[in-house]
Amino acid sequence: MTDQMNESKLDTHLVQEETLETSTEKKLLFTDHSIERYQGNFLDKNNKRKVRVYKSFESKNTPKGIRLCQYEKTKSKYFVLQYWYNGRASYLTIGEFVRDKFGSKECLDRYYEIYKTHTNDRGIWVRDPKQTLKDQDNKVYEAEAMKLQKKSIREVIEDIVEDNYPSIIQSGRLVASSQKSFGLPMYGYNKRIY
Repeated sequence: MTDQMNESKLDTHLVQEETLETSTEKKLLFTDHSIERYQGNFLDKNNKRKVRVYKSFESKNTPKGIRLCQYEKTKSKYFVLQYWYNGRASYLTIGEFVRDKFGSKECLDRYYEIYKTHTNDRGIWVRDPKQTLKDQDNKVYEAEAMKLQKKSIREVIEDIVEDNYPSIIQSGRLVASSQKSFGLPMYGYNKRIY
C-alpha cells in the first residue's frame, strides 16, 4: 500500500513526437488572426514543390466547403468554395484575404449570397455559381454594347438622306450619280427606285 502511495501518479516519461505522416494535421480556425498567421507547407510527401496549398477550416464555425488556398510565389491567400454540381467537384474563388478589407466576415457574407441563390431547400447545388458569374459578365457587356448602338440602321439612313448625302473625304455633298449608287443598297433594290 505504501509502495503505491510513493509512486508518482503523473507520468514522467517523455512522449514520442508524432511525425507528419502519422499525425493528423490540425484544422485552421476561421478567424482573421489565425488566417494571417498561417503559412502553408509547399512540399508533398515525395518532396516535390506544390504551386498552391489548400487548407480546411475547423467545421464548428465555418460553412461546409470553404477552404483557404495559398500560392507559393506570392504567398497570397484566397477563400475558395468547393461545391458539388452535376456529380463533380468545382472550385469558386470567393475573394483574396486582405487584413481589415476582406476577411472572414466578408467571406461569410459573400458565401451566404451565393448559397441562397444557388441551392434548394435541402442544400443541394441546383445552379452553377461559375456559370452565373459568366452570365453576369456577358450581361454587362451587352448593356454597354446597347448604349453604343443608340441609333438603328433606318435612323442612320434617314439622317444621311436629310443631310443630302454628306461627303466623308471632303467638305460638301456627293454627286447625283454617287448618291444613287450609294443609296440603292441602303434603300433596297426596288422597282420604284429605278
